[in-house]
Parts: sequence; structure tokens; C-alpha cells
Amino acid sequence: MIEKTVDVPSVCRMLLYPDKSAIAVTASYALFKRDGFRRSFGCIGGTLWAGCEKFEAMIPIIESERLTLRPYKDSDFEAFADFFGSDRATYYGGSCDRNDAWRRMAMFAGHWLLRGYGVWALEEKATGAFVGQAGLWFPEGWPEREITWMVLAGYEGKGFASEAAIRVRAHAFETLGWTRLVSCIQPENKPSIRLAERVGAVYERSQSIPGRDFLVYRHAGSALRD
Repeated sequence: MIEKTVDVPSVCRMLLYPDKSAIAVTASYALFKRDGFRRSFGCIGGTLWAGCEKFEAMIPIIESERLTLRPYKDSDFEAFADFFGSDRATYYGGSCDRNDAWRRMAMFAGHWLLRGYGVWALEEKATGAFVGQAGLWFPEGWPEREITWMVLAGYEGKGFASEAAIRVRAHAFETLGWTRLVSCIQPENKPSIRLAERVGAVYERSQSIPGRDFLVYRHAGSALRD
């Protein structure tokens, strides 16, 4: 018998995916948002939809001066796939085809469900354009929770990444009450190293994570109160 509760873990159990992976749950979430599919499931579809709404509501929308940090949308995918299909993705897991790009987007969305925090899409307020992503990241094998960021081609040099990183960091320390936070950056990624230093992060150590060499930069809580 299908559970009728609508909290996120119960919604996961209702979905017909035995492994309950973040990708499967996120894919199902997108599917159940479609009105026709919902209607075809009757009251079950309505229950699942209520859970989907709660899943969406668990991702807060926050703002900085020029950016809205929001959940990913279907309309972000083309730009997202272009980025991850290019050499610019070298320091973000490497380039991939469109199918794997979709799975990566689903992974970022699913991280919210599994951890209760995650990565936001960055939307420029002035234009409504999707310009990159930034957020809180802690996958399996990572040494601790980190701030991550990336900006799409055409939006570099505008200060969007640093603005987003500072806003995410403030959310982590001031809203979530965290006291420890890092950024893990590959040594060859000089732009991200400069950005980390510009926002006040300090090099702490080198570490292999997992099987790749990273520089770990520490974000001090006191650096946020600016």
C-alpha cells in the first residue's frame, strides 16, 4: 500500500525506483510536475505532487545585489549542457555529453534532498539570464563541506562568482550556523584560486580527493562579517 504522507523521505519511498538514487528521485520529481502525468495517477498523483511541491520548497531562494540564487529549471539545461560539453568543465568533473550533463544537473538538484543544502543556479536580476552556479557541496569522499562556484562563458569578469560565493558563505555561517567551510580547488585552476583568495579564503593544505590533487582553502567565519 502506498504511503499517503508527503514529507520528502516518504515521497522517495513512493517512487518506483528501488535504489532511491538522487538522480532517480529528481527525474521523477520533474515527471510528476507535468499536469497530464499527475492527472493520470489520480489521487496518488496528487499526493506525489504535494511531495514534489515540498521538495521544491526546501530549496530557499536567496539574493545578492545582482543575482538571484534559485533552484535549477528545465530552461537552464541548454546553457548547462554547453558548459559541461566544453573544455571549461575541466575543473568541474570534466567535459561530458548531453546525457551525462542532464544527470549532473539532476545530481545537483538531488544533493538538496540528500543533504538538506546544495548548489543554486545563478540568475542575473537585470536580464533573467542563467549565468552559472554556486552553493554548498559535500558529495561522498569529500573531506568536508565546501563552497563551489562556476560561471558560464560570456559572464566571466563581471564579479558574479565572487558575489555569489560571498552570499553563499554568509548563508552557511549566518543562517545555517556552520563554523567550518572550505573550497577544494585543483592547482591548475588559477582563476578559482585567485577568487578564493579575493573573498578571504586562506590556503590550508593539499589533499587527494578522490584520486585527484586539490588545494584546500579555508573560509573563516569572521571574514563574512564585512
